[in-house]
Amino acid sequence: MENRWKINKIGLLNYWWYDEEEFEFSDGRMILRGTNGSGKSVTMQSFIPLLLDGKKTPERLDPFGNKARKIEDYVLGYGDDIKEENTSYLYMEFCKKEINQYITIGMGLRGKRGQPITFWGFLINDGRRIGKDFFLYKDIDNKIPLTKLELRNRIGLGGKLVETQKEYMEMVNDNIFHFETIEEYDEFIKLLIEIRTPKLSKGEGFRPSTVLEIMSNSLQGLSDDDLRPVSESIENMNKTKEQLKFLKDSQKAISNIMGDYQKYNESVLFNKANKYMEESKKYKELLNKQTNLQDRISKDKEEEEQVAKQIEETDAKIKAVEFKEEELRKSEAWNQEKNLQELKQKEEETEKNLEDKNRKKEQQETENRKKEDDIKENNGTYETYKSEFEELNNEIETIASDCYYDEYFFAIDDIKKDINTQYNYPVLRNDLKKYIDRIEQAKTILEQVIRLEQTYDEMQRNLEVVRNNRIRQDNEVTKNRKELEDAKENFIEEMYMWEETNSLLKIEQEDKVKIAQKVRNYGEKTSYNDIKLEVSNAYNKANGKLLEKELIQKQAKSEKETELEKIRGELEEWKNKKEPEPVKEEAVIQNRIRLQEKQIPFIPLYKAVEFKDEIDEATRNNIESALEDMGILDALIIPKQY
Repeated sequence: MENRWKINKIGLLNYWWYDEEEFEFSDGRMILRGTNGSGKSVTMQSFIPLLLDGKKTPERLDPFGNKARKIEDYVLGYGDDIKEENTSYLYMEFCKKEINQYITIGMGLRGKRGQPITFWGFLINDGRRIGKDFFLYKDIDNKIPLTKLELRNRIGLGGKLVETQKEYMEMVNDNIFHFETIEEYDEFIKLLIEIRTPKLSKGEGFRPSTVLEIMSNSLQGLSDDDLRPVSESIENMNKTKEQLKFLKDSQKAISNIMGDYQKYNESVLFNKANKYMEESKKYKELLNKQTNLQDRISKDKEEEEQVAKQIEETDAKIKAVEFKEEELRKSEAWNQEKNLQELKQKEEETEKNLEDKNRKKEQQETENRKKEDDIKENNGTYETYKSEFEELNNEIETIASDCYYDEYFFAIDDIKKDINTQYNYPVLRNDLKKYIDRIEQAKTILEQVIRLEQTYDEMQRNLEVVRNNRIRQDNEVTKNRKELEDAKENFIEEMYMWEETNSLLKIEQEDKVKIAQKVRNYGEKTSYNDIKLEVSNAYNKANGKLLEKELIQKQAKSEKETELEKIRGELEEWKNKKEPEPVKEEAVIQNRIRLQEKQIPFIPLYKAVEFKDEIDEATRNNIESALEDMGILDALIIPKQY
């Protein structure tokens, strides 16, 4: 089974009524026993869940959800025993007993009356243990708690210090629980709180419905970030639906407008074509008339020249006649002839006037008959035009209604008031042209809006793709970071397991702490070479001790071999002697030399006594051993006088 972190102990320093206290766990378990009000609940809620996520709200500090006590009350005290300022520490040590590996999480709380509580969280993951080789105070006798800066410096590379609740929660999850996301870890804490909440007062126990309620209450609510993609998708769908409806209506209206506009254009084109044909015909007639007039002008010029000649000739004749007339005036006959000529002239003028009147009368009658025919023809044409006008007006009214062209209805009212009066159609035509231009502009704008909306939708899709890629990359980074942290922990765990299982190359705790520090800071503050160098130093130190031990053992072996050879020599010597002599101390040997120098005769007991032949070898050896143990086997016998 894979090794998991288990709580090994929890501790407090200057917190609530505790000066310094530790509670030991057994295989991750502990039971607190005591009477009601003895502080069991307060003690446990000070660690779980406070040390797991760092949230210090009043309802989190009480298993019943009471908000009466705040974290300030536990740091500075309450009632009559309130401190001006205080620094408190809470910590929780985890371990893997199988490989003798330890890690500690905790928090520091700095309180000052009238000011908010200052918080910092810490992690010690290099194997050092609070109360063993790491202390949260700097004066062993007075136990003055470390400040935040002092704790940071003391932890060094062997852990981490953070200053916000979120960073602390992430740090605990990354090093202890390893949930994939901080949200999942938060759900776990909520579930823990729900299970922790007492149910005894309700008398219902943990029935399935209660467990279901607890599990439901612990589920994390959907955040705005979770709902935003769904909301945006639904909103985009609604917008797309509305746009489709609007586009369909617009397409239908535009189709109607374009159809009627096409008919109108065809009608205008037809009228213009007819007018063009008529004008072309008139133009050709005018060209013919121009040619005829030019011909007539040429003829008139010729006639003018002839008339000029005739006038000159006539002037000459008139002068001759005038001369004759003057001659005749002098005679009476001339006067009578003149009267006769005047009468004839009056008669001719009267007849001419009568003929002119008759001719004008005939022309008038002809014109009257022609006008009557024109009136009849015009009446028929008028009725035809009127019918066509009504039909065309109905069609145009439908088009104008579909196009919301209200100006036409005002114009048609003016036309109908006096249909015989010429209406100012160019004004209406110009207004219609402007309205058509506005429709074209609206169509262009609508097409631009559609393109912009398509671009917006495309950008939204691209944004969604980018957002998904970002989320995927963030997840990949989180996954890689987790794999890296797992690899670090596995390496440290394997190092501890290897160190525990091997019997020769034992690494000191100090060196294991240094290696663990380098491994946990790999990629940030240390490199592979730093780890390799630390391992090499630990190896060289351990190997040096092994070599030193080997040298000592070789020297001891050599001494033992020398001693063995000496013993073997003595054994051979004893074997060669008739009676082997007991081992003598140096003082005994010197004393006997002194007796010899003073010429005092002596003899050892074992030389003065002989065993009887019937005594077996084993009995002899036992007697000699007993005498040797009593110290008299080699005792000297000397004459009485000495």
